[in-house]
Amino acid sequence: MPATGEATRRQPAPTGGHAPVERGRLGRLAGPLALGAATAVLTARVWAVDPHQAGHYPLCPIFAVTGLYCPGCGTLRATHALLHGHVGTAFHDNAIWPVLAVVLVVLWFKWVAARWSGRHLEWNPPRWFPWVLAGGVLAFTLVRNLSVGAFLAPI
Repeated sequence: MPATGEATRRQPAPTGGHAPVERGRLGRLAGPLALGAATAVLTARVWAVDPHQAGHYPLCPIFAVTGLYCPGCGTLRATHALLHGHVGTAFHDNAIWPVLAVVLVVLWFKWVAARWSGRHLEWNPPRWFPWVLAGGVLAFTLVRNLSVGAFLAPI
């Protein structure tokens, strides 16, 4: 406690957040590398264990309850087909997934490159993009569940 008449020194008030921590490249790459490692482990499992064999993977809950194919139905089979070089089969199992998988891989590499150089990956899509994407996925889901779109149903 300060003596009487002695001025007290006040600490400046915090500005509402922590100061940014400078991290090295390895620290900046922690997120992309962790996601990459987890994806590699899961992908290796799908490569090794054929989803066409019953009992290795759970049934889609939407398909189990409704009997309808969700937009993700066939993704494991499509991934397995892609990993074994069967691109046509992958598109048959889930026509959206091969395209989305390529986009995700490219985005992951862009994320790694951005973090390597100390930047953040920025993505500023046009305002209409989420609506068009959602509409496309909805249309795909509807068509693959109709007789006219039976060719889009997973094998």
